[in-house]
Amino acid sequence: MDPETHGRIVCHLQADPVVLQVIDPKSEEMGDGVYRFKAEIQWSGDAIVRRYLQKHGRMGVYEQMRRLVQEAPADGAGDNHTDEAMMSFGRGVIRTVGEEIDRLEGELKALVPGLVYVDLETDKGRAEKAMAFAATAATASPPAGH
Repeated sequence: MDPETHGRIVCHLQADPVVLQVIDPKSEEMGDGVYRFKAEIQWSGDAIVRRYLQKHGRMGVYEQMRRLVQEAPADGAGDNHTDEAMMSFGRGVIRTVGEEIDRLEGELKALVPGLVYVDLETDKGRAEKAMAFAATAATASPPAGH
């Protein structure tokens, strides 16, 4: 894949509100005009949750969580109800990430004719570790000229 097309794909991803960072993007031409693209994505958790709440109705989600928590017995044994409310919300958020991956893959295939294989994976924390390391190094370094 030529660098201009590769760059268009990366820019498209970076411009999306659910994407914080595109990490280690790679592309290749698999055959005559057939391309593959892969990258790790650092997701915006806030944007993903907003999408989930918009799709499922903010008040409906809140009401479901409130109902599950209120069904908890008053004797303190209600942790299971609270856990169930949180697990239900978590499952919804995970589904939303999958839907966003499908949406982005479809957009990229429409953007680049011949892009057949798109592999977007969730960053496993490498970006956050790198940012934390850079912040630590910046605070540990003495100011210039000292």
